[in-house]
Parts: sequence; structure tokens; C-alpha cells
Amino acid sequence: MDNLVANDGAIRLRLRPMLGSDYDVIRAIENEPEGNAMACAHARTDDQFAAHWRRMLEEADTINRVIETATRTERGAVTIWTAVGFIGSFVTDVFISSDAVDDDGAPHASQSNRGTARRCVGYRISKDNWGKGLATRALGLFLKEIPERPLWAVTAASNTASQRVLTKCGFQAVDRRWAEATERYPAGDEVVARLG
Repeated sequence: MDNLVANDGAIRLRLRPMLGSDYDVIRAIENEPEGNAMACAHARTDDQFAAHWRRMLEEADTINRVIETATRTERGAVTIWTAVGFIGSFVTDVFISSDAVDDDGAPHASQSNRGTARRCVGYRISKDNWGKGLATRALGLFLKEIPERPLWAVTAASNTASQRVLTKCGFQAVDRRWAEATERYPAGDEVVARLG
């Protein structure tokens, strides 16, 4: 897979395949306390992250990209690409059809925690790069690579910034539900969005 480059904004952005050598930078971005707070996620331990990392790089139905932005040296002769985040798509049946919530936030008990396998997207931008439109541009570029529809995304109900990114890229909120706690996420209210 070649790099995907977007030159449509003030900041040049590209997506490139994730490599084993990206481990430290991805780990640092995923461990940012502010990003975990926004995503309502627990930081992974070193062992948990290493196991997750292996799956990300090995699973055939997973697509992982590093989000990079470009800067030029003072004389403009060399472009330096810097990792500012990551984006991926994966197939799961774990969190798409778990319990929905009523308008008052009370969980329904009628639905299963497992459902039909569906292709999902997820992304993370480093805190220092929030508010620059990079997540929206990266997701828009990434969606060109994945023709499969529908695509799904799940955010914490409190993560309105990520919900805006999804909406700008054509996703529509289709469900609000209560999710049970996992090793990675505390129990909480989530928004499920769909594209296509």
C-alpha cells in the first residue's frame, strides 16, 4: 500500500502503513492521559499494549496507518514527516450490538453483547495536534482506501469532538447504548455511528 497524501489544507498530511518500528510513538500517543480521558479509556499496561500491537500488525482483516504531517527544513530542501496519530479499521462483533440505553440513560437488558461482525474505524491524534482538523482530514483520506460499507465507529457519549469528526466525514449516529466495562474501557454511555 502506498502512502496516501492530502495537500488540501495548510498542513500537509499523509497516511502510511504502520510498521513495527512505530511501536514507541504509537505507545506514547495511546498513553496520553488527556486522550484516554477524552476516549474514556484506561491506559494499557506494557504487556497489554504489546499483545494488542501484535494483533494490529498480524490480523489480515485489520488496516492500520500512521498519520503524519510534514514540515520543511529552514531552506525548504528536505521534508520531515512526523507521526501525529494513527488510524485503523478492524472487524469485530464485540461492541456493535451491546445494550442500548433509554433517553434517561437506563440500560436495556434485551440485547446481546455480541452481534454480527462489522468493519469499524478508530483513530487517535496526539494532544499537541488537537484542533487542527487533522482527524477529519485523516479519516476522510482513510475512507477512500476502504470501499466496504457500512462502516461503524463507537465513541464515548461525552467525546463530542470525535463525534464531530465522524459527522463531517458522513457518519450518522444510529444508536446510543450502555456498554459494560472491559479491560480497556469503563462501563459507560456510548454513541454508535454508521457510514453507508
